[in-house]
Amino acid sequence: MPKIKPLTETQEFRQKLVQNITLIQGARTGEDMGKHMGISATTYNRKKKNPGSFSLDEIRLMCSYTGVPIDIFLTQTLKVGV
Repeated sequence: MPKIKPLTETQEFRQKLVQNITLIQGARTGEDMGKHMGISATTYNRKKKNPGSFSLDEIRLMCSYTGVPIDIFLTQTLKVGV
């Protein structure tokens, strides 16, 4: 049976960002999210695939637009309806 390595801290953080971005985007389009962050829909969708490429300012704008506190967004895994 193959050995499974636990995720590194960086991998865990990236996974948390992907989940949180997906949750706060909800039914909004990439175009809508990008517009409020000052980037194109294409750029938003590209960055969503590699969330480490979002600048801190873009994350701040995303959180401001969706009403999610940035400290919670960056430190916790968000849950629907909580």
